[in-house]
Amino acid sequence: MRTRAERILRKKALVKVEKTLSKKRYKCLHEGCEALAVKSHSQQKNGPLRSIADENNKVYRLDDDLQRSYELDRDDFRFNFALKGIVESSVFPGFCNEHEKLFSIFENEEITGNNNQQFCALFYRTHCYEKSRKRREVDRWSQLSKDFANIYGGPQYSIDTAVQAHRKHIRNTSDYQIKIAYNMMKSGDYSPLTTKHVVIPKNLNVSCSSTINLHLDEFPAYAAKHPDSPLPGFTFNLLPGKEDTHIVLSWLKEFEPYAQWLNEAIENEDQFERLLNRFAFCDSEDACINPTLWNSIDSEQVIKNMHHTYVRGKLADDMIPTIIKL
Repeated sequence: MRTRAERILRKKALVKVEKTLSKKRYKCLHEGCEALAVKSHSQQKNGPLRSIADENNKVYRLDDDLQRSYELDRDDFRFNFALKGIVESSVFPGFCNEHEKLFSIFENEEITGNNNQQFCALFYRTHCYEKSRKRREVDRWSQLSKDFANIYGGPQYSIDTAVQAHRKHIRNTSDYQIKIAYNMMKSGDYSPLTTKHVVIPKNLNVSCSSTINLHLDEFPAYAAKHPDSPLPGFTFNLLPGKEDTHIVLSWLKEFEPYAQWLNEAIENEDQFERLLNRFAFCDSEDACINPTLWNSIDSEQVIKNMHHTYVRGKLADDMIPTIIKL
């Protein structure tokens, strides 16, 4: 454990970087736009989030603010879910007001089973959300690397390696798929995209928008063999309403060879239920959950499973919580 003086300086560095990030303004992620981004929602405030909120319009979501999560006495981070209003949940600096209108096609209209325009716009926004999160982590840890070097008297190689990995992911994977999605929306040709759309006839009380690797916990091996290629993945959107829940999974057709297991699981209710719980609570950090449902589960196990593969190890089936029930 670090000395108390070092831990105090570490805490101050975390407070500083979170304050800096809260004030930073980013440009709109839509290609060619120079306008400043507003607070976009990865999950629609007046749709899925309001459908799962309590009477005070609050949901539980992961609090990933580092300075709040750092426990000085333990010299470690303890992440938790926090009760937050839907206005401040799942927000990211994504698009300007004009380009926010791109998503009215699925925010103001019911999602239908054959509307590829809706699916593509959802795919596009989800990947832009992923890029925004990675961009934030690059900014956060680049600053902390400098501050920690001053505190501890030397380079922070593990942090610098992680920053480079985030930059590479943005360049090779996020930007690659965002560009394809942009071209699909611009041309109206949605043939490069595969989408599976499942409607569950009840409100599952969980909302989520995330990108997930098609190799799941095995992705490091694939990444090592294909260092300059995009990682095959899919977008996962869990969109609850008052009476039903739309589940939308989309991936590029070029990644179809890696998606056979997912296609098969969708057709098996037990497997699909287990995977939905895995995707929302083990492979994503963006799940929002109804407060009553959250208070009925083992939250410690959920938070433990949300750790990166390198920390938690390979996820076994019996580690996946059963929160979503079909």
